[in-house]
Amino acid sequence: MGILSGNPKEQPLHYGEVYGLWMTSWGAKGAVSCYQLYLNHAGDKDLKRLLTICLTKLSLKLRRQMLFCLKMGLLLLQYCQSGLL
Repeated sequence: MGILSGNPKEQPLHYGEVYGLWMTSWGAKGAVSCYQLYLNHAGDKDLKRLLTICLTKLSLKLRRQMLFCLKMGLLLLQYCQSGLL
């Protein structure tokens, strides 16, 4: 019996999985910054609506990812600094 025996859903995250979560959240935060910049400079109403939808979806994704990390016992520094916590 090793540390990784039993139900895989109850096992701790592998460092590669943690790194993947970290990189995904940084990429999504970069996209949020870009979309906000585009939204501030957009003049077309349809483009503003599309950018607002993208921002809403990305914010939801970041929120769900943060909740997953907290559930798994991870407290990534970027969540503390971003005000999502």
